[in-house]
Amino acid sequence: MKHRFMILATIVLILTGCTATTVGSVQTDSCAIKGNINKQGEKIYHLPDCTKYADITVNTKMGERWFCSTAEAETAGWKKSPNCPQ
Repeated sequence: MKHRFMILATIVLILTGCTATTVGSVQTDSCAIKGNINKQGEKIYHLPDCTKYADITVNTKMGERWFCSTAEAETAGWKKSPNCPQ
């Protein structure tokens, strides 16, 4: 049932032009890139293979968000964490 809901939710998001990152703090397997704002106000994204990925939390109330691709993150003005493999 959960799988069907995720498929339906994804279809609705696509049709309405929204991305999973604009819906809130919901993270899916396909949208596992964490958008974090550091103390200097820089918007940094973290991939699952980045150092300290597990320690990063996404606080959507503070403007942080989830991304589905690096292209999406970069288009939105976020830069890759220096802790990620090049």
